[in-house]
Amino acid sequence: MAMTKPTIGNASPRNHRATDMITLAVVEDHSLVRLGLVNLLEQDAHLNVVADLASGEECLQFLKGQQPDVLLLDIGLPGINGLETARVVLDNYPDTKIIILTSHEEREHVIEAFSIGVHAYCLKSVDRRLVDLIYDVNEGAYWLDSSISVHARDILTTMAQRQVQQHKRTDDYSDGDIELLKMVAEGKNNTIIARMLDKPLHVIKFHLKDLFQKLDVEDRTQAAVRAVRMGLI
Repeated sequence: MAMTKPTIGNASPRNHRATDMITLAVVEDHSLVRLGLVNLLEQDAHLNVVADLASGEECLQFLKGQQPDVLLLDIGLPGINGLETARVVLDNYPDTKIIILTSHEEREHVIEAFSIGVHAYCLKSVDRRLVDLIYDVNEGAYWLDSSISVHARDILTTMAQRQVQQHKRTDDYSDGDIELLKMVAEGKNNTIIARMLDKPLHVIKFHLKDLFQKLDVEDRTQAAVRAVRMGLI
């Protein structure tokens, strides 16, 4: 994710004159909280809640058929937690903007959320300001709850450091490494890879062993998954 500095504090109040409806999905495992959110959001004529869901699994299943403009996502979900759900959503539906709506104030959760690519990290104490926040996020704004702003500089510094470290890690891989990883991800076996690259089979095996060590994985499947997550392929 690009290092875009989130706005810290209150969302911008406004007279909502949107010409297009903003579609929303709410993912919250506590039914009373979820119902309260839906009732609040549906009071605005330009907000359309297309789904209220109780788990990350339900969310991912729903998104196969419809992608809302904005996704309100709790962290403490049963099964797949909210941050892992956000990661899968943004990997597959990058146009959907995510607002983390949670009671978790932990620094590491905030860092991970923005590193994944969410647009806002908001505590459940936000009350009716949430509507203004949804409009801001739908227009592309990034936002961090003012209650967590005491950690803001630390959070942004850590995110920047992680991005530098990520670039250093990807720079450690040669064009040959990338080519081999792409073939592994495509399901090609060592014999086919050796033939395509016109190299002896033992060279391919040695190269793969070296790559597994670099990636800190144990097999081909793990190597392909790690390479994708690191942006190598």
